[in-house]
Amino acid sequence: MVRVRGDASSPSCLPRSSPLSPPSSQQQQQQQQQQQQQQHHQSLESLSSSEASAARGKLQLVLLDLGLAEALTPPVRAVFISLLNAIAAGDGRAGARLMLRMSGGQRCEHPQAFERDMVLLFEEFADVRAEGGIDLDAVLKGALRAARNHEVSIDSSYAALVVGVCVIVGFARALDPNTNLMDAATPSLLAYNLTGRALGRLYS
Repeated sequence: MVRVRGDASSPSCLPRSSPLSPPSSQQQQQQQQQQQQQQHHQSLESLSSSEASAARGKLQLVLLDLGLAEALTPPVRAVFISLLNAIAAGDGRAGARLMLRMSGGQRCEHPQAFERDMVLLFEEFADVRAEGGIDLDAVLKGALRAARNHEVSIDSSYAALVVGVCVIVGFARALDPNTNLMDAATPSLLAYNLTGRALGRLYS
């Protein structure tokens, strides 16, 4: 017979359990970080798609890259500025004569027909008295179409200038539909007519 000393109520007979140790400061920081992350994710998920798009659209960065550059020699500069002056004056005949000078090996066989088309073009789009003023983009694009129809030769330097001006006009209208570059260029064109010199740091 085996005798068990002590009764069931004795502390020595109860099962031993290890007390829970308090969490360390590092564990507390990790728990706080996890809670903050969970709250952040919940706040993002609570935003609707429209609210999220509005939040993202508060700040926009717009880069404008024209991608066109051309070195202007004095003869090219003089002819092109004279063409702008002809457009400002609504003189289609002068504009046609200037475009016929845009190539050393001109191949146009019917310059008179080209001149007639340029006169009609200027009467429609180069009227300074029109409500919207001179439509520089329409004039230049129409001049290029007329040059193609009449096989007028144009050197690449002049073609790049015409395309570059059309691109700038398009950007200006996109930013402000009421912008008219011919109105803005009037002081410089007037100074060129009076002094024969183009103003601006690009031409120093």
